[in-house]
Amino acid sequence: MATSKDMSRDLLFQNVRGLRDEKIEEIITRMISANLGAVVMAETWRARDSDPTSVLVNSGHHLILHGKEEKEGVATRGGVGILLSKSWSRAWKKSGSQLLRHFGERIVAARLELPGKMNKTEKIFLVGAYAPTTGSTEEECSQFYNELGDCIGACRSNEILLIGADLNAALGTAQGNDDEVCGNFGIPHTNQRGRELKSFLASHQLCSATSFFEKKSHATWQHFRSHKLYQNDFWIVKRKYLRRIRDAGVRPSLAADSDHRPLRLRLLEARSHKNAKRDTKTKKKRLDRSLLIGPARESERRAFANFTKVAMAEQEDNGSSANAKLTRALTTAAEMLQESMGQEQRVSPSWFKDHATTIVPLIEKRNMFKGAR
Repeated sequence: MATSKDMSRDLLFQNVRGLRDEKIEEIITRMISANLGAVVMAETWRARDSDPTSVLVNSGHHLILHGKEEKEGVATRGGVGILLSKSWSRAWKKSGSQLLRHFGERIVAARLELPGKMNKTEKIFLVGAYAPTTGSTEEECSQFYNELGDCIGACRSNEILLIGADLNAALGTAQGNDDEVCGNFGIPHTNQRGRELKSFLASHQLCSATSFFEKKSHATWQHFRSHKLYQNDFWIVKRKYLRRIRDAGVRPSLAADSDHRPLRLRLLEARSHKNAKRDTKTKKKRLDRSLLIGPARESERRAFANFTKVAMAEQEDNGSSANAKLTRALTTAAEMLQESMGQEQRVSPSWFKDHATTIVPLIEKRNMFKGAR
């Protein structure tokens, strides 16, 4: 039985521009090497599968397809899909193989129960979506967002909503400190579709996860004529669960053959404190910062510098900025130093009582002089 430590919480979204059998094998190979739990896809160019439970590939990986009804002699366009790893396939089956495909041909959703800590399960509502292009009518766009709104409404209060989508809109970046939808990172350019998207996300308390993580590049698509870079693909999450996202951004090394670049999202495992047994005998160590101050503390300062170097060397190359890596390294170094230097001596709460015969007369004299002023 898979445990929470065995279960990957990394996901990928990509507009794959066609999903031939050989591309499926390519994606599965990358899933295994990168330890991905699921790959959400847009523009599979595959028809809606009448029996999704029959689509099993590569001994345990599960492919879920949704799109237009297949018509003989007519090329299929659009389409969305979710490819689950072996462990995530088991998590999907544990939830009863729940699959939602009644929100139109552009949206598919699945419920999963991932193993968590303290023998609890973590419920995920995973959604794949593909919005109409800029050449579509306003009616088509309105219909899509109405259906996406219905899908979001189907997410239960105890589920984490994760939406991988090509929304064909330029969302931009944060407009002021009170922006709840966008972070400070990404391509600033926006358009009318982007402004409509932002209003939609705000009304559902959603945000663009990738805009809260600094990367070297945020572009997911390049116009074939103008060569201008766009950010049309997104990982969308509930704002209240943004703290559960460890990282989100473009990951070119995981791309299948397509003109769109993939986005990886890394989900943190939930911490369970409610039923955890507390060790009342072991007190939490406190770092005595005074041990780093003064000329006699050179050895302690060198130890802290060495801990920082070790922590920096262990930082994963996930595209984060140098400042972000240094911040994490300093936090780790402080924890390591805390373990090595022990606990700061705290004054006993009974000190006043033990010295009351000396202190009380002094306090009375102080008060008397204050009253005489």
